[in-house]
Amino acid sequence: MALTPLDLQTLFIKMNEVNREQAHIKGAEAQEQSLEAKKLVDQEIQKDSSVNPSAEQEEMDNRIKDKQEKAGGNEQEGHEKKKKNDKEEKDEKDNREYIRDPNLGQHIDLIG
Repeated sequence: MALTPLDLQTLFIKMNEVNREQAHIKGAEAQEQSLEAKKLVDQEIQKDSSVNPSAEQEEMDNRIKDKQEKAGGNEQEGHEKKKKNDKEEKDEKDNREYIRDPNLGQHIDLIG
C-alpha cells in the first residue's frame, strides 16, 4: 500500500498532535518521579524531626506490660504474692551465713 500525497498531508498535520501527546507522556513520567522524590524527602524530614523511642525504652515498656499481664487483673492476688515473696526473701536472708572480718571497723586509716 503506497502513500499518496493526500495521506502525507494528513500525516504531517497529525504529527504535531502526536508530538504533544508524546511530550505529555514523557513529562508525566518526570513529574511523577519528582513527586515521589518529594514524598520521600518529606518522609525523611518528618522522621528526622520526630522523637523516636529508643530500643531500651521499648524493652522497658515490654517488661512492664509482661509484669502486668503476669500479675493478672486481681490486685489482691498481687499483694498476696508480694507478701509471700517478701517472707521468702526474709527467710533466705536469715538462712544465709555471713562471714565477717573481726578487724572490720576497728582500725582508722589516717594516711590515705
